[in-house]
Formats: sequence, C-alpha cells, structure tokens
Amino acid sequence: MTASNDASFSCDWSQSSELFAVGSQDGYVTVWDVRSQQKMVQLETYQHGRSRGACRNVKFSPSGSVDLLAFSEHTSYVNIVDTRSFEKRQVLRVGSDTYSDFPDFFAPDSPTLVNQDMQITGLRFAPDSSSLFVGLEESILEYVVDRIGRYSFASSEII
Repeated sequence: MTASNDASFSCDWSQSSELFAVGSQDGYVTVWDVRSQQKMVQLETYQHGRSRGACRNVKFSPSGSVDLLAFSEHTSYVNIVDTRSFEKRQVLRVGSDTYSDFPDFFAPDSPTLVNQDMQITGLRFAPDSSSLFVGLEESILEYVVDRIGRYSFASSEII
C-alpha cells in the first residue's frame, strides 16, 4: 500500500479499526479500508501544492457516533472530514489576525489587518469526541464539535 510519492508524517486508525489514514508531505491524506486493503479516498489539503500545505497530523474521532477525520497542514489550516461519505469537509483557519505597522494607503487612518500564518504543532480529539484541540506554537485552541447537528444529519458546519 502506497500513500503518496513523498514522506509520510502521521497515521491513525478509525474507532472501528476498519479504516487507516496516512498524511504525507505532498499534501495528501490517504484512507484505506483494511478489510479489503483498498484505497477508499485520497484527500488534498487546503493549501495543496505549497510547502505550507504538507499534512502534519491525522486523527480520527475516537468515540461514539461522531465519525470525523481531522488533519492539519503545516501552517494555519485544519481540515475536518465527515467519514460517513468523505464528501463533507470543513476547513478551519487557525492563524491569528494581527495588525500591521505598515499603513494602508487606501485607508490611511485605519490599521491594516493581516493574516499571520501559525505553525500547527498537533491536534487531538477529546476522548468523547466533543471537542477538537489544535496545538499552536504559543497556545492550544479548542473547537466544539456540533454533535446534535451530526446526529440529525444537518447541513450545518461540523464545528
């Protein structure tokens, strides 16, 4: 089984132990069904094709009827995929917004807001899959999973 043509950084098993995911340097996450040893799906990172889009962490939700796959990119983005069909995805930007010291020439009296890329150091679901924690260089962020929306198959966001 080959995940990609580049180095792989992270892997994880689903809660049922039937699915196995591998995240790679080239920005792909590959998921296999181990019962058939067939590749089920290959997902691209949001920043695919750029060095910042390399996949660094892959985690399946560990419990209950919350069946999600989360994977982080090298900087700024976390992807969350519904593993019931692998068709629904939410992308979270975790970089902080900061104000630049450089003036905005189109509105010189207002501060300039810039997006700062943040290195993602890790991610992990809570043991009951109620939250997703994302580690950054200087902080840890918590995102609450909308479990009620997931139980009712709503079309709203996952987090």
